[in-house]
Amino acid sequence: MPSAAPPAKLLVIACGALAHEIVWLQKLNQWSQIDLQCLDAELHNRPKLIPQKLRDKIKQNRDHYQSIFVAFADCGTGGEIDRVLQEENIERLPGAHCYSVYATEERFSQLAEQELGTFYLTDFYRRGTRPHKNSLD
Repeated sequence: MPSAAPPAKLLVIACGALAHEIVWLQKLNQWSQIDLQCLDAELHNRPKLIPQKLRDKIKQNRDHYQSIFVAFADCGTGGEIDRVLQEENIERLPGAHCYSVYATEERFSQLAEQELGTFYLTDFYRRGTRPHKNSLD
């Protein structure tokens, strides 16, 4: 009896800020058919660069994977990520930013409405800053 074909390889191109969580999900679910490549999370400081960096990464890998998925929200690009992904016929995570990805857009909108003026800080950025005198850690 012939052996089953190996699972199709999927490339996830992600924001580096999400890498820890994606690797955790890979290990937890034994998703060996998924490869992860990340763009530098520091691109959030220059969001206009993200769409072209994604386009370049897609073109570098298109011929090596059956499918590609992008683990980015819009990240302040004003819809430019979506334009690139529409041209490439690739899907991405829903949402305007990481916070709505984690909470869902609907829940994040509710939270933001309840707590106007809240400053949101991702775990990635918190780890990258020096502790302050009044740090919670």
